[in-house]
Amino acid sequence: MLNIFALSKSELKKRQTTYCKHGHSGIDHPQCFDRMFGLEERVGILDIETEALDADYGIVFSYCFKIIGNSKIYSDIVSQEDFNKYERKTNGQAVEDTRVLEHLIEDLKKADRIVGHYSCGFDIPFLRTRAVICGLDFPVYKQYVQSDTWMILKKKFKLSRNSLDNGVRNITGKSNKNHLSLNLKHGLIRGKKWAQDYCIDHNTRDVVDTERLYLKIYQYMNRAKVSI
Repeated sequence: MLNIFALSKSELKKRQTTYCKHGHSGIDHPQCFDRMFGLEERVGILDIETEALDADYGIVFSYCFKIIGNSKIYSDIVSQEDFNKYERKTNGQAVEDTRVLEHLIEDLKKADRIVGHYSCGFDIPFLRTRAVICGLDFPVYKQYVQSDTWMILKKKFKLSRNSLDNGVRNITGKSNKNHLSLNLKHGLIRGKKWAQDYCIDHNTRDVVDTERLYLKIYQYMNRAKVSI
């Protein structure tokens, strides 16, 4: 949905007087207008699962990443081979998530804007910290911009809780949420397939829910070009 109130007078006039191949103005067919002028943004939805809440005490177990408008979901998860390969490091830091982080950094290149739920406060800082610890080149300032569905709920809506589960349930009418456990984390550390399958399913559900929530609420807040 195009928010015409966020446009400047010159931008509004240009959209009103530019017509696409379907014979519609840039107001009626905003996606055609964006495509014509190279303004179409590739939006990626990201969700991660971690061992702990701080990146110096836990690794990234897994991630899922999806481009809006594309059904394919990109994902990876730590394996027993990762734990065996990176079991010891001379400075004592855990780097078992190195391979997973490498794949994630590569998948991020498919998007221009990264969207997550509380990603500005957790996912992105956690990933950046883990990448630096693991000696990887994480995307630098202004390489990607970001939006956070948690922030939109906090600033533009009034819910009892701004969690993904509560937000998507009340705003879209449905939540696909399932829950993690300590037993699952122990299974992941041991490289158990049942734990890996459940964790990726959990990631996938959160990505799908975040996408549905974002498409419902993004137009109520300026999509500023805030760097990750």
